[in-house]
Amino acid sequence: MGTRPMYKLKGLSNKECLSVFIKCAFKDGEDKQNPRLVRIGEDIVKKCQGLPLAVKTLGGLLYLKTNKNDWLIQMWMGQGLIQPSQQKEEMEDIGNRYLDELLQISFFQDVEFDDEGLFFNFKMHDLVHDLALSVARPDCSTLNFDCKNISTKVRHVSMPEVDWPENEKEKVSRFFGKLNSNIRTISFPYIVNGPTSESFVGSCILRFKYIRVLDLQKSSFKALPNSICNLKLLIYLNLSCNRHIKRLPNSICKLHHLQTLILTECKSLEELPRNIGTMMSLRHLIVTTQQIALPTQALGKREVKVGRRCFNSLHLLFLLECASLESLVEGMGTFTALRTLIIVDCPLSSLPKHLPALETLMVMGCKSLDLELGNKSGEKEDDIQWFGSLQNLILFWLPKLEILPKWLIQGPTSNTLLSLSIKCCANFRALWEEEEESPSLSSSVLPEGTDHLITLRKLTIKYCPQLSALPKKMGNLSALRHLTIEGCPELVNRCKRGTGEDWHKIAHVPDLCISDVDSDSDEERGPFLSKQLVEREKRWRNRAFSNSANRTV
Repeated sequence: MGTRPMYKLKGLSNKECLSVFIKCAFKDGEDKQNPRLVRIGEDIVKKCQGLPLAVKTLGGLLYLKTNKNDWLIQMWMGQGLIQPSQQKEEMEDIGNRYLDELLQISFFQDVEFDDEGLFFNFKMHDLVHDLALSVARPDCSTLNFDCKNISTKVRHVSMPEVDWPENEKEKVSRFFGKLNSNIRTISFPYIVNGPTSESFVGSCILRFKYIRVLDLQKSSFKALPNSICNLKLLIYLNLSCNRHIKRLPNSICKLHHLQTLILTECKSLEELPRNIGTMMSLRHLIVTTQQIALPTQALGKREVKVGRRCFNSLHLLFLLECASLESLVEGMGTFTALRTLIIVDCPLSSLPKHLPALETLMVMGCKSLDLELGNKSGEKEDDIQWFGSLQNLILFWLPKLEILPKWLIQGPTSNTLLSLSIKCCANFRALWEEEEESPSLSSSVLPEGTDHLITLRKLTIKYCPQLSALPKKMGNLSALRHLTIEGCPELVNRCKRGTGEDWHKIAHVPDLCISDVDSDSDEERGPFLSKQLVEREKRWRNRAFSNSANRTV
């Protein structure tokens, strides 16, 4: 066999290395806002001697912290993999940092985000997956009821494929007898039906005193035993998609270590435990309930609404299809630590006024919600809604939304908001009103404004047919890097590249997506939203155009 001369690969130039480093270490455009860090990067690049892997690795480790959601991270917290730092850093932030580091060293790869950056998915290479499995064994194991010779070292049990037997109580008892009593996790992911009787939960409580994570999604038992309070170390409890359970015992409030409680799609759940607002460690509450308002708290022989110093450990509140919910808890001492609030298909008429730590607000399908409530003329400044830390705002299918609320434009939020998404709002006609609007001004034109939303980096507007033009001073949004406009016929025509009447207003934005149709197929959106949410988005989009047509007629 012949040979060929060896080809010696040269390293990258300093300029090429710096380009790779910036892509790995900064978000889009943030290198221009941090010239001092870029100069430090130049010194780092020189020491890499043209090696692209070294540049990518070091750049990834220095990647600026991003705001990802807490969904992966809740389970890590439940299993004790995330510990508080000495710098008093929030556990969710520590988890995000872990995730960033795993992404940057390619432990996870091909990360994809939805429009709002709330939902994301990623892949793991087969070799890395096999390595992770080998390292995790025997602590972590996938089992079913017929497994034999189960290692006594198993601590985390996953049961993704389970056929529940008719003699469930007997078979569960035998199976639990094979497991070590020091089990930390029991999970039923990706199954059609979960546990069917209270006996399963009762057996867990009796057998596994040290359990941290109990994932009983898609179960069908009607009651949770009062003895649930005996799981003193429980951190994560998932009862989602149980269509039969009506109440939770108030004893659940004695779980002083519980951080995550998931009750979504529990359609029969009549109310939450009355003392739930006092749970000192509860950080993530995800719920579907029939209540009109969040619960009351017992105080001696009388009951008062929970309105002072309650829910003040909560970081995430997700309310899904609470068909009767009219109001949330009010009060200066309420929700003081809340960072993410997601409300979907709830008949709320207003939001709480004071959410000082709120970073992400997502409101979808709330037909009765008036975002301007609490901001009427004549009210004192202290009465105006105050979201002084808000960074991400998503508004979806809100029929009453015509303009953005004053608290967003004139309040502290105008100096903190980074991303704004408005979708399927049939009556949305303007971002903000002029201080002295002329009566002859068309209601469908975005009026001028000064120094509004000066920190905004990303603006997405989809399927708002009443919106027909952009403000003259769009260039004042100097931080804007990404602009998407879809399904707004008149506005799309005015924003055509090079020829549209409004093109000069947005030509400075680096990343533009202007389109008459949705650029994302269902297949592309699948990883981000469940099929149910995709179908809901389609319905809301159709309603937006239907309502607009009816209004025009």
